[in-house]
Amino acid sequence: MPGNEAIRPISLDDLTKDSTLTTNVRQDYFVTTYDKVKLALIEYEENKKIAQNWWSYFSMALSFALPCFTAEFQSFLFISAEFLKSFFLIAALFFTILTVIAIIKRIKNRKILSINYCVSRIKNSELK
Repeated sequence: MPGNEAIRPISLDDLTKDSTLTTNVRQDYFVTTYDKVKLALIEYEENKKIAQNWWSYFSMALSFALPCFTAEFQSFLFISAEFLKSFFLIAALFFTILTVIAIIKRIKNRKILSINYCVSRIKNSELK
């Protein structure tokens, strides 16, 4: 983060004096604050995490569903076999529902998961 230096306006000459001008490349320059970039990147990172949650839910659903079809439940201490099987079925159903919800969220919000959306948030412009 910059120190307490004097703020001076930036001109186009300042930006281009050490640059090579190439006619077939278009560059956009924009000036923004550190906090704005940081907030946009935090939002982007959170959106990516939400988009990847469905893998965890799907894995948990499989972990609870597979024993229901492949294992023979037996009583353990004071817990009956029927209770164990019903617990595994309910947990599998719960994580299956979470998986479906997470996939729907990912599909609905795929626009905000792109790097172009993050850049447009920094520039304060609408995503095309």
